[in-house]
Amino acid sequence: MPRIAALSNRLLSLMLLVYLVIILLDDAHAAPTAATGTKSSSALLNPNAESTRTHISSATDSSNKAKLNLKWTSRSAWQAAPPLHTPTHTTLPNGVSHVIIHHTATPASACRSNANACAATVRAIQRNHQQQRGWDDVGYNFLIGGSDERAEIYEGRGFDVVGAHAVGYNSRSVGIALIGDWTDDLPPLSVLDKLQQLITYGTQMGHIQRDYVLLGHRQVKSTDCPGNRLYNALKEWPHYEQHAA
Repeated sequence: MPRIAALSNRLLSLMLLVYLVIILLDDAHAAPTAATGTKSSSALLNPNAESTRTHISSATDSSNKAKLNLKWTSRSAWQAAPPLHTPTHTTLPNGVSHVIIHHTATPASACRSNANACAATVRAIQRNHQQQRGWDDVGYNFLIGGSDERAEIYEGRGFDVVGAHAVGYNSRSVGIALIGDWTDDLPPLSVLDKLQQLITYGTQMGHIQRDYVLLGHRQVKSTDCPGNRLYNALKEWPHYEQHAA
């Protein structure tokens, strides 16, 4: 009898153990996991956490794309006239410290039309700078123009060359002009996107310091440039500084 009772107790213990295992397996199967769509505690505390991560990821992808694939229309492609004198190169070892934004105060309609018309506008700006103002070349390092659907970057003096766009800052800045008059209207989003990509490319390739200062032309000279609407938009951009240094 004692032996039968011991066997019965072992059998009951085994059945209880099996029962507990079944309960645990059922609970594990029923509980949602992060892999099946459960939000993390940080996501529950911050509903924008997931969209923020997506935005950061997209920004990183955009930056990598800018570094690897950013293209612009070369001087030869837009048929630039040669500089009147040998260009002067910047000497800052870590790139220029400032990015200064301009508008050309010329009609934007040509660049909204097609790339050939936009290139003709760039040539006209260069002629004005060389023949009317007596400068060696087009004053800006780069120009950007386009429509809502597309935008093009045009190489002016290019990176690492001293421009003629902001007295007192030419040797330590890159000057980028958005083609058009941006007093009452904003440039197309495609143009603003190209501007961001160009600046990002410049920092990644060492042409622009990573802690650069972003300024509108009016901050270093008494002028309306780069237009009220564009300038107010630049105030919201990273690296913008209210007081020029």
